Amino acid sequence: MKDIYQIFLKNISPKGLQEMFEALQRAFKKYSIDFFLLGAFARDIWTTHLHNIRQIRTTGDIDLAIILSKCEEYEELINYLVTQENFSKTGNRFRVLFEQRIPVDIIPFGEIEHDENYSQWSNRDGFTPISTLGLSEAYQHSFQITAEHDLKLPVTSLESIVILKLIAWNDRPEQRKKDATDLAFILDNYFTIMDNLVYDEHFDLIDEYFDEQICAARLLGRLLKPILVQSEILKGQIVRILTEQTQEKVSNLAIAMIDEKNEYEKRLQMLKAILGEMNNHNI
Repeated sequence: MKDIYQIFLKNISPKGLQEMFEALQRAFKKYSIDFFLLGAFARDIWTTHLHNIRQIRTTGDIDLAIILSKCEEYEELINYLVTQENFSKTGNRFRVLFEQRIPVDIIPFGEIEHDENYSQWSNRDGFTPISTLGLSEAYQHSFQITAEHDLKLPVTSLESIVILKLIAWNDRPEQRKKDATDLAFILDNYFTIMDNLVYDEHFDLIDEYFDEQICAARLLGRLLKPILVQSEILKGQIVRILTEQTQEKVSNLAIAMIDEKNEYEKRLQMLKAILGEMNNHNI
């Protein structure tokens, strides 16, 4: 776990996040479960709540991942949350509601994936859970965020969010435009968030052809390295996605990232800058 940051849940919508996280932590402590936050809420923490960057879209749900060994452990956790902590089940086995209004997606990963019953259990009722590729690495590259009443929230890094967004978009590009939009949003604001690191440790990115967004994309490519080197499978997947989306005649990812300020060519340049910097550093 890395540096500690401070946020105030009382200032964040929806109302009741403090009580919800306290309830979750009681459950995780009871069953000795490690967890971390990911997804849109983690994105909002890094951009809006720590750096006052206005969101392009808000999120009403919370995504978190938990490390488990057996399918039965997940069922036991959910039953505890429902019977003791004011959560309720939904039609999705990986989603619960807190106080009937805050959706919480709880994604299990770790040794549970090798449980002989996992495939049948996770696909029961025709529901296929989110890919777990990259979750272990995202957990290892999480930061500790402190909220009111000394509440500790592990939150994955922006770089890990980018990796998970690329995987999610690539799995279902026709249904996951929001992941491409989130990737564009992070890239557009990455320099603002990371400018001190650029000036302190990556000043070579500031050259006569300086472009803030391209600089941010190059920095992102560099900072993906310590995450991707932990897994050949993960590294291969991300390199393949970026290679395909920068060498095809038309990049569907660049198209999905287009907005009123950045046209296709600029988005394509940013994707090439990420991949180019990764290749320059021998990933």
